[in-house]
Amino acid sequence: MNKIAFMFHNFKAKHCMSATSALKVGDRELAKFIVTIKNSRDRAKISRIESSPIPYVCNEQFASDVQEMFLKTERIYEKIRTRNKLLIEIYNRELSEQKMTDNRSAQTVSFSI
Repeated sequence: MNKIAFMFHNFKAKHCMSATSALKVGDRELAKFIVTIKNSRDRAKISRIESSPIPYVCNEQFASDVQEMFLKTERIYEKIRTRNKLLIEIYNRELSEQKMTDNRSAQTVSFSI
């Protein structure tokens, strides 16, 4: 990564809370922290959307409102899934590095998730 890309990703990680940029810069702890914060924020959004009442007219729900609510929550769930994939990638890197250091010291360690 050249100097300009490093500065860009460093700025994006710290000021825009981008977990991918934090990972590219090499700050895994910041990336995990950002993912945790964004996932909790999005889960709060989902619970707020799901708890909001859908208007009834003559005991019938508006189908468009139900579909809109479903699409909103589905978009948020997709963001959470993407962030969780990034989090798994971070943990897998840490585990592989841990295995490499343990192999160098001639110790066998087994990891289970």
